[in-house]
Formats: sequence, structure tokens, C-alpha cells
Amino acid sequence: MAGRCLIASADWLSISIGINDVWRQLDNPEMEQVYPDRFKEVYIHLLNEVKAKTNAKIILMEPTIIEEDVNAKGNQLLKAYVQVIHEISQQFEAIVVPTHQSFCRYLENESKKKLTTDGVHMNSLGNLLMAQTWLDAVLSNK
Repeated sequence: MAGRCLIASADWLSISIGINDVWRQLDNPEMEQVYPDRFKEVYIHLLNEVKAKTNAKIILMEPTIIEEDVNAKGNQLLKAYVQVIHEISQQFEAIVVPTHQSFCRYLENESKKKLTTDGVHMNSLGNLLMAQTWLDAVLSNK
């Protein structure tokens, strides 16, 4: 119940979902999966609730990466989820934080420094890149 009170009084709400929906397709394909169409349906439902219960400005973050190779299967699968986020951002007048794009650009520069501890969870450098991308997107949309 306390969470609902906090959300109702929020000025800003930043949401980052989608990475596990793709990761599960790779590490647990036998599980029931959330493919892009279902992802979009669930996300729209969530955002409709947010709009109904708050006046918060919505910030949608693209999922980051799966494996530190732009051409990895997980990163290819993520593209459809990133597209969904861009589509629904217009409907909800949300700011999009291009974290997937930012991480892919970093990887394309063939840096030797890793962004993750295991291909998905950020290390300090990954957290810094995510935070900088968020700040750039939000501050340029104020």
C-alpha cells in the first residue's frame, strides 16, 4: 500500500523493463515467454495505470544489452522490445532514454573495458554509462 501512495505523489517515474523478457528466452527457453506483442500489451496496461493514478512525467528506458557483442542473439532480440518502447512513448508523451543505443555505440567502438559483470548486470562502468545516458535524455527534454 505504501508504494501506491509514493507513486500517486510522484512528479517523475522512470521505468526500465524488458531485459529479463529477452534473457529468459536465452537461458530458460522452456519457460513461458513474454514476446514483443505481450510486452507491449503489458507495458500499455502498466502505463495506463500510471496515468490514471498520477500526474507524473514518465521516463521509459530502453533495455541495455545482453552480452557484450552488438551482434549477439540477445541484442538482436532486444531490438523489437526497444521498438515497442519508442512506439508507446509517443502515446504516453514519455521521455525515452536510449540506453540500448548508447550501450551498442560503446560496444561498436570496441572498447576493452566491460560494462557488465555477466553480460546483463551492470558493473560500475555500465552503471555510469546508464546514468549519463539517463541524465542526457531527461535534461534535454525538460
